[in-house]
This record gives sequence, structure tokens and C-alpha cells, in this order.
Amino acid sequence: MAIRRRLFLPLLFGIPLLILAAATSPWWLLSIRSPFSRLFYYGAVKMALLDFSGVDVRFGRMGLEPGFASFRAEDMKITAGAAIESRVNSVVVRYSLPHMLNRRLAPSEIVVDGVRTVATTSEPLPDSLVHMKPTPLPVEIDFSRLSILLVSNVSSAVRFRPLPDADEVSVLLTNAVFLLRQASDTNPVVPYSFAFEGRFAVSSNALSSFRGAGRCAMDRLSPSELDADLDLEMRGVPIRQINPLLLAVAPFTARAGEFDYFINACCRSGRLSGITSLKTTGLRIQPNVRTAGTGLLNLSFNSWHFLIGQRDGTIEADCPVGGTVLEPQMPILAVLREQAITVNRNLRIRAADSIPTGTSRFMADKWEREASERSRYDDILKISRLEPAVRHFERGRHFEEIVRNFEFAAREYTLQVDEYPGERATGARALRAAARLYIDRLDNTAAAVAALRRLAAAYPDNPDADDALADAIDLLVEMKRYPEADAACDEFRRAFPHSSLRQQVEWVQRSISNLVW
Repeated sequence: MAIRRRLFLPLLFGIPLLILAAATSPWWLLSIRSPFSRLFYYGAVKMALLDFSGVDVRFGRMGLEPGFASFRAEDMKITAGAAIESRVNSVVVRYSLPHMLNRRLAPSEIVVDGVRTVATTSEPLPDSLVHMKPTPLPVEIDFSRLSILLVSNVSSAVRFRPLPDADEVSVLLTNAVFLLRQASDTNPVVPYSFAFEGRFAVSSNALSSFRGAGRCAMDRLSPSELDADLDLEMRGVPIRQINPLLLAVAPFTARAGEFDYFINACCRSGRLSGITSLKTTGLRIQPNVRTAGTGLLNLSFNSWHFLIGQRDGTIEADCPVGGTVLEPQMPILAVLREQAITVNRNLRIRAADSIPTGTSRFMADKWEREASERSRYDDILKISRLEPAVRHFERGRHFEEIVRNFEFAAREYTLQVDEYPGERATGARALRAAARLYIDRLDNTAAAVAALRRLAAAYPDNPDADDALADAIDLLVEMKRYPEADAACDEFRRAFPHSSLRQQVEWVQRSISNLVW
């Protein structure tokens, strides 16, 4: 009997304990508090990164939180060779447990806090990172239930050398925040909207701010499949901020001025399209003794100084975005260089025209042909992304300012009014611009008069309408078309009886009264 009692008591208490231990074993192995979780997850991460030979991940703690529907990782360190090192304070992923039991990870919320990255381009990135070919995960990832992804407290320092013989440049990023959520107006191609902002500095300069927004598809994030839209802007950045970059590639550095920079890009299946724009204000430069003009902006300092002086420190440049995610093409520096070349070419042609010899004319024609080849730049891609109702005006502005094809620009300004007469503000600006081109560039006063009179007739409520008709009257008098000028004066008095220009127009009408028949 004593032997039976000794067997009965362990069975009485041991079997329930064994059942309880078996039932709770996933918790003891997988929870964030488990002493075994570090060993279990470390092995799982190592297996998942077999194809990333240059990537190593270490962490302080990883595991499930109570309820098994939330996963947390803390104190993570990720290194990619000697090029990139990142530290993450915490990552929390909340997901649907029923889907997880069906071998599908359906995250509903992802929150990442405290990301710090240090990178240098002195060593190449592992090929596995560039081509993004990870080992297939044992579960299917479904982002259709993801409601929010928040990454906060992001800081990074990227060090690189623009040219082999240049000083090292560092780009610092601080206080960055990224927020992604399902868009209210769901687009099947890019159903998620995102926004981000932060502050940055180049080398040891003061911090400047940036912000951006866009849309993306969470199930197509690899560089070869990426579907996303992006709008990025940086406003009022001191140009002295980028002097460390200019030292290596330009014959000048900035003494003063600010710049605004914008990117509006679309990515479909990894291919980029869009527009990038740069505008400087108050730019003042000084010679750069570190370079003789080699690199991206290889023109003399005097060329750039003259261009900036001609435009009083304000320079605008647009160029298309192209290429792929891994090899983007944004040749905005080439557009700036072309503007400086055009200014110098015009100076040389004017100088050659002042010498009436066949040789100078031949050289002028040669410079024009070369400039024409260099100026084959058409930003149609940008135009196609604008609202149809303003495309003619923007195309005209582009061909006037960048391509310098004034005849084509004037025709586009006129088409703006022909096809979209209801766009009153844009139409008035377009007719004003067309008239200016006809007078200043195309020597066609009659066409200028027609554009100005059309502005006054089509948009009489526009603030420039009375000025336009008064200018048309002056041009008609200059052309000695007195009957038409007299009729235009009558038209002015009827259309703008309270204009401040009425007395001037009446004086013109009296002065030509004896010439009207």
C-alpha cells in the first residue's frame, strides 16, 4: 500500500503539471519574457538571412506579447558589411491571430521607434541588398489589413566622397518621422498614403527642414516591382549648406542665397517618371580654388557669375525624372549648365554680329547649330503630369525659358486661350506672355496687338485688361494705324470708364484726331 501511495501522489500532481507545461510551452519559448526566446529567434533570423551574406542582425529581446497577437523586438542592431550599421530601439507588430494560424501574417499595425543609421560609401553595399532576393518566408504576408505604419525618431549619418580626391562629406538626418496609412480614396494601384518630415544638414552646417508625401503599394516594395508616387519639397535651404558638395564639382561656392527643391515622381514596376525642380534666390558666388571647373559643372567661374548676375541671383531649372529606382536619372545639373552655356553663346553671337565679316557670321552660325543640338530638351513628361487645362501655358513657359523657341512658345500661349477660355487667370497671363514675345523676340507688332486686344475683350475683369488695351493703342499709333487706334480708344472708354488710364487714352485719341479719316 505504501508503494501505491508513493506512485499515486506524483501522478496526481505531476500529470496536470505536465499538461500545463505542454499547453504553455509556446509561451515559455516564444514570449518576450521567455529566457529561451533569444536563442529561438536568433536561429530563425539567421536562417531567414542565409542569402544576405553581408547582413547580420542582433537583438536584445524578441518575442510574443500577451495574447499572441502582438510581436515585439527591442534593441536591434543590423549591420551590412562595413558600409551600414543601424540600431532600432523597438519594433511592435500587431496582427490577426486567426490568419497567423493559417500561415498568413496579416499585420494591422507596425510601430518602429528610435532608428539610428550610420553609412559610408567607401565600401560597396552587398549585392544581396541591391538585388533584394531574400529567402522565401514560411508564411504569406498580407498587407490588406494594415491600418498604420509609424516610424519615429529616425536619425542617420551618411558619409561619402563626391570625387576620389575630394574631402569626405557627411549628410546628417535628425528627428525624422514616417507615417503610412490606408488612403480614404482607395486606389487599387497605390492604396496607401504616406507622409514624412525631418531635418537635415550637410557636414557641419545648420539644420534645414524637408517634408514629403505620396502613395504606395505595400505588396510591391522591391526595387524591381515598386509602385509608388512621391512629392518631396525642401524650402529656404541656405545654399552655403551645399558648399561641401560644390567644392568637388563646381568652379564656385556660394557666399549667400537660398534654394527650394521639389520632386514630383511616379514609379511603376520600378521605373521612374516625373519632374524635379530647383529655384535659387539671392544667389551670390565666389571662385572655388579647389577645382579648375572639372566635374559636373565644368564651365569657367566667369560664365556662372555672368548667368547669376544677369538673373539677379534667381535661377529656375526643371528636368524630367527617369531611369529606375536603383539607377535614377535626374539631370538637373545638366540643365543649369545649359543655361550658362546659352548665356555665353548669346554674348558671343552678339559680338560676332557686330563685326560685318563672313568669318564672324560663319562662327555665329556654327555656335547657333551647336547650341541647338545642346538645347534639345523637351520636358513633355512634366507637362503630361499637369492638369490638362494648364498644359499649353506651362509648355509655352518651358519653351520660352528653357528651350528658347519663342515662336513655338507664343503659339502654345495662344492655344491655351483657344482650348481653355474658361481658365481666366491663366488665359490672361498667356496672352500677356504671347504679346511680350511678339514684341521683344519675334518682331511681330501686329500679332502683339491682336493678343492684347483679345485679352481686354475676353477677360475684361482681369486687373491687366485695361493696361493691355492701352498698350495695344500705343502700338497701333506706333504702326501709324490711326483709324484702328481711334476705334480702340472708343472701345477703351466703353469697357473701362473708371480706369486710371482713361485720361491717357483720351489724350492719345485727341492727338491723332486730325489723322483719322
